[in-house]
Amino acid sequence: MTELLNLELAGHKVQLRRQQATLDELRLDGKVVSLNVRHEWHGVHAFNLPGYGTVTLEYSLDDTARHCVYRFYTDSETLAQGKSPINGPLGQASVQQTTSAESRTGDTATAGKATEAAKHHGIALFGLFFKLIKSAGALKAALAGTALAGWAWLFNLEVAICIIAALFIHEFGHVMAMRQCGLKVKGIYLIPFLGGAAVSEQAKTRWQDYKISMAGPVVGGAGAVAGWLAWLITDNQTLAIFAAVSLLLNIFNLLPIVPLDGGQAIKAIAYSKPGKLGHTIMLALSAVLVAGAAVFGFTLLVFFGILGAVDLLASGSKEYQRQVPMNTYGMTVCAGLYFFIVAVLVAISWAMADSGIAGANLPFVFLSS
Repeated sequence: MTELLNLELAGHKVQLRRQQATLDELRLDGKVVSLNVRHEWHGVHAFNLPGYGTVTLEYSLDDTARHCVYRFYTDSETLAQGKSPINGPLGQASVQQTTSAESRTGDTATAGKATEAAKHHGIALFGLFFKLIKSAGALKAALAGTALAGWAWLFNLEVAICIIAALFIHEFGHVMAMRQCGLKVKGIYLIPFLGGAAVSEQAKTRWQDYKISMAGPVVGGAGAVAGWLAWLITDNQTLAIFAAVSLLLNIFNLLPIVPLDGGQAIKAIAYSKPGKLGHTIMLALSAVLVAGAAVFGFTLLVFFGILGAVDLLASGSKEYQRQVPMNTYGMTVCAGLYFFIVAVLVAISWAMADSGIAGANLPFVFLSS
């Protein structure tokens, strides 16, 4: 951990810290008030300062001179500005995104670390492993344990448990939809450093594909809202971390690129069109989004986009013939529902950020870039 700022502001202690390779966190009197995806040599945080309302911190880093140039300001005045020595190595920054990645998502991103390493989760961790081993095969338990250890190494144990919980809720949404469609479910698998995958037999219709794809973000988004409401009641920091991580994971998964959930949903709609049109639309959409991700430096998204494009090419233009398509009315309703769900989750993210959950602004950092 590298300390970028440590100063007094209006009678409050302010600290800006850089976590391993993903996040910059801002603390006010020891409590995390803002998390942001790490950029190379600059950053912006917004937080509530008693007596001043919303305060914005802008900062840039000079690795040669080893100092952080900062400015705290409101809409009407500058509260403080200057330079502060950097305590610790900066290293080479890379913007990483915390994402879901069920079979299709790359969880990174960025989700949120909001407290020091949790020291009292040993019993809960043991219970988690016991349930995994009891209810799933050895492979599932091994993957889950590796995933938990990987996230704990990258962030800390508390954040890792929140990520695993968010993934399970998200994947449980897929499993519910699979069972409603009468499909045999093979299980949920956690993939270290990437996310999770709910595996079942092949869906028989495009509507089933769409329903299964969208169920994960819908149920996962509901879990994020539940965590948010519980945080409002209890002010428990772990619930805040879970809500921010879960929301980011589910918004990321709705991006319209295969193999993410959003891409699978759009594919179900596009492939309901006869002929090669749907296949052409998906290839063009993948190419545009992969190019955009490359321009903005979202390497993990580029990686998954390329995997999705390869899958589309391998499936061939006759993929549409393999499942019962939706009719025009069904395609229209599903497309509208997709955009509605995206809008709802983004609005929830906005409301979470306004309520003060550190890290809830990460979807906006991702979407605005």
